[in-house]
Amino acid sequence: MLRKRDEQLAKVIQALADSTRRIILEELSQRDNQSLFEILARLVEKHQLSITRQAVSKHLNVLEDAGLIETAWSGRTKLHSSCIAKGKKMLIHWLEEVMPENKE
Repeated sequence: MLRKRDEQLAKVIQALADSTRRIILEELSQRDNQSLFEILARLVEKHQLSITRQAVSKHLNVLEDAGLIETAWSGRTKLHSSCIAKGKKMLIHWLEEVMPENKE
């Protein structure tokens, strides 16, 4: 059985494995507090992705489950923001464990 940290690391790696989710993270790193529709518009207009609202919602759920984004409600609108620091630290720690600098 995987430890909780290993399970979370697996979620982070799985979330980052998808190019659409990486684009979403890039967009949120440029501007937080975006609604689903704002993110969808950026993906379609700026990145020329052919993607549905439902697909973006699923990608956002994966990112949130991995701890890479957080959400907050503003009235009836769910806003999404980047919070990748924890995932970044986890990835760096794991990489340092499996690829120590002093090993050739």
